[in-house]
Amino acid sequence: MKKITQILLLSVFILFSCEAKKEKNSLFEKFQNPEAEARAMVRWWWNGNCVEADEIKRELAVMKNAGIGGVEINSIAMPPHAKKTEAKPLQWAGTEWINMVKTASEEAKELGMITDLIVGSGWPFGGRFLNDDETMQRLGIKRETVKANSNINIDLEKYLSFKTQQTPGTKNFKETSDVELVSIKLVPVNANSINEIIDITSIVKDNKLVYKTANKDFVLVFVYNERNFKSVYHGSPGADGPIMDHYKTEAVLGYLNRLKVIEKETGLSLSELVRALFCDSIELGGSNWTDDMKELFLTRNGYDISPYLPFVIQPHGQPNKYETSAEMAETIIRVRYDFYNTIISVFLERFTTQFQKFCTENGVKCRYQAYGTPYYMGLFRGI
Repeated sequence: MKKITQILLLSVFILFSCEAKKEKNSLFEKFQNPEAEARAMVRWWWNGNCVEADEIKRELAVMKNAGIGGVEINSIAMPPHAKKTEAKPLQWAGTEWINMVKTASEEAKELGMITDLIVGSGWPFGGRFLNDDETMQRLGIKRETVKANSNINIDLEKYLSFKTQQTPGTKNFKETSDVELVSIKLVPVNANSINEIIDITSIVKDNKLVYKTANKDFVLVFVYNERNFKSVYHGSPGADGPIMDHYKTEAVLGYLNRLKVIEKETGLSLSELVRALFCDSIELGGSNWTDDMKELFLTRNGYDISPYLPFVIQPHGQPNKYETSAEMAETIIRVRYDFYNTIISVFLERFTTQFQKFCTENGVKCRYQAYGTPYYMGLFRGI
C-alpha cells in the first residue's frame, strides 16, 4: 500500500512538472511572438487626408515588420511646412475617405493588426458642417472701474467685438466671434450683498449704453455669450471649422452618428472595421455654457445663477476678484463651486457618458483622452 501511494504521488508530481514546463514554454513563446494586443500601437497620422490605398498597405507592412501591433487612424490637417504630394486631400467622412478606412482596416486585419479610429479630426469634436446652434458657447465678462457721478457712454458693437482664435492647423471661417449681450451690472465697491448690485441691461438702446452713476464707486461688468470664437485644432478637410457644443446631447449624438455613414458606404458594421473609437483631448477654450444651463443650474442647486454670473465667470489666466465684504466673498466662493460642479456634471452626462454609450451600442471599445482645457472637465470623474 505504501509503494502504491508513493507511485501515485510521483505520478502527480511528474504530471504537474510537465504542465508547469509546458506553461512556462507557452509563456516564453508568447514573449517571443506576442499577440497584437500585447504589442505597441501607434497613432497613424493621415496628414491632410492625402492617403492612397497602395501607400496605406505599404505603411502597414512596414509597421508590421517593425513589430507594431496596431494603429489609430487619426485624420489631421496637413502640416504647413510639409511638402506637397500628388495624393489629393479627401473629405472627412466622404466616400473616398471611408473607402480608405475600409482598405486600412481590412489590410490590418490580414496582417493580424488592430485598427482604432479617432472620432472627427484633430481635437476636440467639431467641423464646418455644424449649425450655429450646435457650436460651443462661452460666457465672458468685461469690466470697467467707474467713479462716482460718472457719465457712461459705450458703443457695445465695438466694445464687445472680439477676434476669433486661429487654432494651429485650422483657420476659423470668421474674423470676429458671434457675441450676444447677457447683462450689464453695476457692482458697488465694498458691496455687502447681491441685492446692492444694479442691473442696467434694459438701459441699452440701439446697441449703446448711456448712463450716469450715483454718488459712489462701481465696477461696471458686462456679461456676454460668445459663439464661433475658436476652431478645431489641426482639423483635416471637412472636419475643420468651429468646435461643437459638448454640453448638448443632441449635438453630441448627431456628431457621433455621422460615423454611421461608414456602415452605409461599406456595408460593414463599425465593430467589423475597428476595435475602438478614440476621443482626443477636450480643449474647449473656456466653454462654460449651453442653451439650458441656467435652468439646469436652478434645478440642481435651487437658486438662480444669473445675479452671480459677474462673479463666477473666470477669464482665462486672470483672477476675477471684487472688493466686497467678507460675508459676500464667502458666498461667491460657494456659488462658484456650485457653478463649476454643475458644468462638470452636465459635461459628463451629456458628452462622456453619451460617447461611452455610443461605443457600447456599436460593439466597439471606447478610448477617451480626458484632459485639456478648461481644467474642470472632470478628469478624475470621467471614467
